[in-house]
Amino acid sequence: MKCFVVLLAATTLAMTAPADLEKSKNDDNFLHNCDFVNFGLGDNDQNPWIHYSCPLNKPPYMQCSRLELNDCIINDHGVLRGQEKGGFAKSCKDCVYLHEIGNLVCQCAFGNPTQFRETHRYLDQDVWLSGSKLGCFGMKSSSKC
Repeated sequence: MKCFVVLLAATTLAMTAPADLEKSKNDDNFLHNCDFVNFGLGDNDQNPWIHYSCPLNKPPYMQCSRLELNDCIINDHGVLRGQEKGGFAKSCKDCVYLHEIGNLVCQCAFGNPTQFRETHRYLDQDVWLSGSKLGCFGMKSSSKC
């Protein structure tokens, strides 16, 4: 009987593992599901955005999605954090985006406006795929790319 229970548990685990793996590919993580297009800093380097091409269920099967990061991130005393309409870029500079890992790295002011320190934020903490568009909090991306 014990062998049967162990065998049953092993079979159940083996059958559910592939589904869990497949689910991770089809989740709302834009890094898993979308193709990176580009990153820009916007007007006066103060309106950064990310641009991805994400799957669509009907032709043309891919849709561009451009998300303004000021809508998603705040500079909280030199630390990037997720917050709706955070406007982090007003107090940060020299931002780069490491798209392979979804990491935004900036020099951000802390204490006073002339002191900066390096800080980063993994965008998959705050940005997700909603339908075929990137989104964060209550904000959705533009499809005008």
